[in-house]
Amino acid sequence: MNIQIGDRVKVRDQQITGTVVRQDTGSKWVVLDDDYPEWADDEDDGTLVFRSSDLIPMEDSAPL
Repeated sequence: MNIQIGDRVKVRDQQITGTVVRQDTGSKWVVLDDDYPEWADDEDDGTLVFRSSDLIPMEDSAPL
């Protein structure tokens, strides 16, 4: 799977969806969580880091 900045993704085996905003180190990607307003505080930017193997493009993901 070829992940790119701007891709909509779902995290494998979790109820997390979001948009890839940048690449982290190695094969890790930074995702802006769709639900970040529910958990992020003023000091948090709402992003989470995942391995590329944990990310599924939204068009290929099973329904939540």
